[in-house]
Amino acid sequence: MHSMQRRAEYRERKVLIVSVGGVAGSGKSHFARMLKNRIPGSKVIEINRVAKGYNLYSKVDKYGTKIVRLRELGKVLNDKIRGLKGVVIVVGHLSVELPIKADIVVIVRAELKDIESRLKRRGYADGKISENIVSEAVGYSSDKVISKYKEVFEVMTAKEKRSLISYIADVYYGRRAKRPKLKRVDMLMDMMKFIKEGNHYRL
Repeated sequence: MHSMQRRAEYRERKVLIVSVGGVAGSGKSHFARMLKNRIPGSKVIEINRVAKGYNLYSKVDKYGTKIVRLRELGKVLNDKIRGLKGVVIVVGHLSVELPIKADIVVIVRAELKDIESRLKRRGYADGKISENIVSEAVGYSSDKVISKYKEVFEVMTAKEKRSLISYIADVYYGRRAKRPKLKRVDMLMDMMKFIKEGNHYRL
């Protein structure tokens, strides 16, 4: 869609929905806070909090992680979003699994070692840490959304995050928006280094 058409559409609907995804420990919530601070009045919907608030769990996996009933969660989220105005930021690793009607999708990426250290601090089981490391290495989150949405951005560095936040703000406020370059983050070398240095996740 042409940028002017896109801005006109947002002005008409008076809402800009931004979905923020990525594996656990990638920095999704931090990015959401940065965006909210840039655009005062933005509404943040934390997917995990919604799932917990509505008790949308079906069972627990072998690591003790609660499994969410995705179909019901998707319905609840879209009901919450419907009727909201301004910038709505929907954040959570499950965002890529849900039918969110997002205008812009952000996938936050991170170094594998950073993900490992963050999840260790949170008390994740080794098996769960391994799952997230592999998911990040293969770009699972991006692969789930790349063909479903017109604007999908991967961000990893502080500069990339600032640039994308500026773009989102410009689009929302109807200013001439310089669209950041669309790119895919290649984690192959990072994964090879992670394996070569040794780890106890059997990777």
